[in-house]
Amino acid sequence: MRGVELGALENVLANLVLIPLFSMQGAAAGASISQGLITLPLFVLAVQTSGRIDVPRIVSGPVLAAVLSGLGMVALRGSFGAAVVVGALLFLVPLILFERRFYPEDAQAIAAFFRRRPVEVEAEPG
Repeated sequence: MRGVELGALENVLANLVLIPLFSMQGAAAGASISQGLITLPLFVLAVQTSGRIDVPRIVSGPVLAAVLSGLGMVALRGSFGAAVVVGALLFLVPLILFERRFYPEDAQAIAAFFRRRPVEVEAEPG
């Protein structure tokens, strides 16, 4: 069984057990476990495909951004809308600044990806 199928099966089974016992926290725990089960085979495939992976380089920016975002959302937990907006900004802005400062070539590659225009495909004569 592959990682995605294993993650989906685990999610259904975990939800059957965890949601009745722990409500939303049970659903969150089941989803987190599923994501981990899906991530492991994808990581192994990435290593097999490209060789050594610099894990700190990959996770440092998102972890920093997630911590700042979480702190902002906890501080605004009484106002859902404000917490979502501030949380999103506190994730994106620090992530972009971090990547530009420490990994500028990655930031340039991401910017180039978003700048490209979609290719227009002509319809075949029918």
